[in-house]
Amino acid sequence: MMEIYVEGKVSAGDRRLIEEHLRDCPECRKYCEAVRDKILPYKKAYVYPIDKNYPSNIPQTNIAASKKPKEKWWKALIPNILTALSLIFIIIGLLIAQRILTR
Repeated sequence: MMEIYVEGKVSAGDRRLIEEHLRDCPECRKYCEAVRDKILPYKKAYVYPIDKNYPSNIPQTNIAASKKPKEKWWKALIPNILTALSLIFIIIGLLIAQRILTR
């Protein structure tokens, strides 16, 4: 659980419980710092410093807001569809005109 906490991947409720415990338990605080020191070089994750006086020192992150909204796939096709339809109408028009002129 400490590894997940250090990486910032715990829920707000779990984070609050862990931070309350870390504030009161120097052994677990020391273990948490050791885990942080081992994980950081390998995971390259940013870990907020542990503040024993203030349990909620990790801000909430809004993952949904950081994701780029997906563009609807059909919106990219609209210009291509319009071009294809225009070409079809031009070809049909030319065929009709040729038929009328050759009569």
